Amino acid sequence: VFSSHFSYTVELSVAAIILTVAIGLPLGIISALKNNKLPDHLSRITALTGYSTPAYWFGFILQLVFFYYFSLWGLPHLPSSGASGMEGAVSRVTGMPVLDGILAGNLEYTLDALAHLILPAFSLSFISMGFLARIIRASMLEVLRQDYITLARSKGLKERVVIYRHALKNALIPAVTLTGMFFAMLLGGAMITEYVFAWPGVGQLSLRAVFQGDSNFLLVYTLVTAAIIVVANLVVDVIYVFLDPRIKY
Repeated sequence: VFSSHFSYTVELSVAAIILTVAIGLPLGIISALKNNKLPDHLSRITALTGYSTPAYWFGFILQLVFFYYFSLWGLPHLPSSGASGMEGAVSRVTGMPVLDGILAGNLEYTLDALAHLILPAFSLSFISMGFLARIIRASMLEVLRQDYITLARSKGLKERVVIYRHALKNALIPAVTLTGMFFAMLLGGAMITEYVFAWPGVGQLSLRAVFQGDSNFLLVYTLVTAAIIVVANLVVDVIYVFLDPRIKY
């Protein structure tokens, strides 16, 4: 039972972490470069809202707006539950609807699976992107005050090169740690988000297992989650070597 539903959680987690990095990273960089200016204030408000919002409440708000009200107003709306509205349309290869649709070459199924993925993935990433943006901002502000950044600018390097080649690489170290932990926790199953969106992953099943007293499923869930966290920490440690040559193992 666990293995048949774990692939759904993997797909949701990968989508959520992509959104987290794609939105949180630029927010943190802009916030640091425009310190105490309007973009910085807007970025900080977005980040603060992100990690102060309850996951279940935000999920319900997304459903209310993008499914209920959009359909009420006759606008194109996003699905509010499930992983796909076309179950059985393609062969189950990986167990991840979007990837299975791509492998089968079925565009209609792939787009339907993507539409079902948008709301739960964004709901899941909204909290973590706020944390990531704050970490990136703090790291960038610290790095930009270093002597080697002043030296790079004094050599006449373009600001883009100074920011993205010299400053960002060192500022990413704490962000990589945080992202690795977020990904590990997401892979362990986001119980509340999966339950709100009726996403058929292990998070929702683990919540059902608690209600039903299914200790066998909870033992498997705990063991796999612990293993994922250990592996994620190992991967993060390996990435450190590529980001900072001073780190040796």
